[in-house]
Amino acid sequence: MRKISSKHLLLLAFLLLLIGASLLFSKKGVSPVVSGKKSTTAATQVQALTMVESARTSFDSPTPNSSAAQDPTAKERRAQRSLETMSRLLAKAFAPNATMEQVIQELAATGQKPFTTRTGDPAAGRLTILRTKSPLPGTRYFHAQYFTDEQGKVFPQHMSFEFKPGPRSMQEAVQAATNNFRLGQATEQKSDFIQWNLDDDYVLWIKKKSAIDLEDDPFNAYDPAKDVGTVQMSVEMKIHGDAHEGHEH
Repeated sequence: MRKISSKHLLLLAFLLLLIGASLLFSKKGVSPVVSGKKSTTAATQVQALTMVESARTSFDSPTPNSSAAQDPTAKERRAQRSLETMSRLLAKAFAPNATMEQVIQELAATGQKPFTTRTGDPAAGRLTILRTKSPLPGTRYFHAQYFTDEQGKVFPQHMSFEFKPGPRSMQEAVQAATNNFRLGQATEQKSDFIQWNLDDDYVLWIKKKSAIDLEDDPFNAYDPAKDVGTVQMSVEMKIHGDAHEGHEH
């Protein structure tokens, strides 16, 4: 079980606030220029990340032009395999002694082309954002945040991915979570949302997104005509002392 000090939580909250403000500014205003040079400021690094995700990512990854690739049943089987793979990845990522490097290696091994963006000052704490450029079929928008404290200790703050909309997508995501996590009774459950405590520090939640949920996302682009019903599975750190720990919905 990871123990996280109040000082580290305050540093993390400050970094998240900085990132959110930078992302909203870059999304509404300046179009960033991405070059081969290493970014020198947090704002530039975050803008480079936004540039990669400025267009909506489809749930249908490029596949060979064949009858098997276009067959709806085959596409559904691929999506189900992807859902299990990504759910298993989240469970492994939050296991004791798991590292960010292991997550990156697994993403690379499954062909998802992971990349990282770092913000903050190593002397005070640094946030590393991990994304992918080639999601598995039926999934998209993998997003992880790792915090490095001033002693160099690294721990995950958030990790999530999205699963395609569908009449049974919410139920399928819940089943995948049940298959891959050791879950007790849900702490909250509605038709479009469910949450569990994983331990003293982390929660797992799954949400079926409404049109309102798709608005003004700082990291991802959406099409309301196509993306309502998208399901997000997330593991994230609790903010201790908050009466409503976990995801706000």
